[in-house]
Amino acid sequence: MTRRATAPSIVLFFVLAGACGSPFAARDGADAGGDATGGPGDAGADGNGGVDAGGGSDAGDGSVTDAPVHLDAPGLPDAPFADVVEEPPPATCSGAFGCVPAAPSGWEGPVEIYRGSSAAPPCTANFADVYDGNDSLQTATPATCSCTCGLSETTCAPQPLSYWNLATCLNGTSCFSSTLTPGACTTETASPCNAVTSGPVYISSPVPTPSNPSCGAQPGVTLPPVEWGVDGRACAPTVTLAQVDCKSGSVCAPAPAAPYGAQLCIVQAGDVGCPSGPYTNRNTLYAGVDDTRGCSSCTCGTPTGGSCVASFSAYPSSDGSCSGQPDIYDAPVKCAGVNDPADLRLTITTSSASCTPSPVSPTGSVSPMGPTTVCCLQ
Repeated sequence: MTRRATAPSIVLFFVLAGACGSPFAARDGADAGGDATGGPGDAGADGNGGVDAGGGSDAGDGSVTDAPVHLDAPGLPDAPFADVVEEPPPATCSGAFGCVPAAPSGWEGPVEIYRGSSAAPPCTANFADVYDGNDSLQTATPATCSCTCGLSETTCAPQPLSYWNLATCLNGTSCFSSTLTPGACTTETASPCNAVTSGPVYISSPVPTPSNPSCGAQPGVTLPPVEWGVDGRACAPTVTLAQVDCKSGSVCAPAPAAPYGAQLCIVQAGDVGCPSGPYTNRNTLYAGVDDTRGCSSCTCGTPTGGSCVASFSAYPSSDGSCSGQPDIYDAPVKCAGVNDPADLRLTITTSSASCTPSPVSPTGSVSPMGPTTVCCLQ
């Protein structure tokens, strides 16, 4: 079977844990332990799932010591992180921005995530769509299968006509033979059968021989659409991620907004474990499906019922006009007397053969493919 893949879509599972709070409730320097001079920040917990607490940078002078963090393409299908338009970072990480842990090496983000049973809405302010997908693959309905067979068009072998004189009719060797063109009026002369005088001769012809090719198998395969339980979208910040006034190891990122989740996430192509640190709420998203559904082979049995029926019309005329009342002989013909010469016409009728189709049944299955790991703040 060939593979098929649905249009790329992702669903990212994450916990909308309101009890844990939002990482954008406060910025560094606003929590207990910070000071306006940028002295060393306290390690006090703020209950915001990895949001830094404490004042200025670890350098102790309030300066930004970490280089800006950019979103580079992570190799995800249809996820052009590098193409996201980036605006300069804010002067201070406040308002619609908050300090969050920077993405570890090998990971991309942070990104905002939508998960829902309806189509993903547009990204919120300061974010741009970088990846759409699905999750919660529903049980795929098996293929609907059918098998029919076309008729086998019967062909007939040329119908031989043999002439005899009375003494040798069907005994020994015929004195003359020919093959008529079906439907044509043909003047036949069997003088070898009566070399002295003209008169009646006798004709014979065997049972027609039909030939039937195999019936054409006509398989029918209908694949019901693949259904997912959840639609999802990942949106990357359009603002350059930099330390700003966050402590070392953190970046100033825009806050996600409803209907997107309250927690930011990091992503990596493949099915991998979450890195150590605050991004521990792990889920897997998928770019499409491996659809191997189909049907067993459709074949046709041996053709049956095809036939050829031959008849000869012998006319009193002998001028190629086939005029007068003919004598009609149905094959097989045995020693039927005809004038010599005489006008003859061969008529062939056929009936097509039919075949019995084989039983067919659904095969294959559907499974998600193109995994991407998503790890979100708790």
